[in-house]
Amino acid sequence: MTHWAGLVVPGATLSGAITCLNAELVRELFTALGASAKPGTPEEFVSLLQVDPVRFAKIVLPAGVNID
Repeated sequence: MTHWAGLVVPGATLSGAITCLNAELVRELFTALGASAKPGTPEEFVSLLQVDPVRFAKIVLPAGVNID
């Protein structure tokens, strides 16, 4: 099963800092959790954040799922 997680930082964050967080922090965090990580680019993450709600809405809304 595939899951995703991401870190969101302020828009003014330097790209070098994002690269460092992506490469080091993510890997260390997932390793500590006993999981493997496949770091992606900020652009891939933005795309995922845009596509996933649309994809899951096609499943959740017709099924009448709610949080209650």
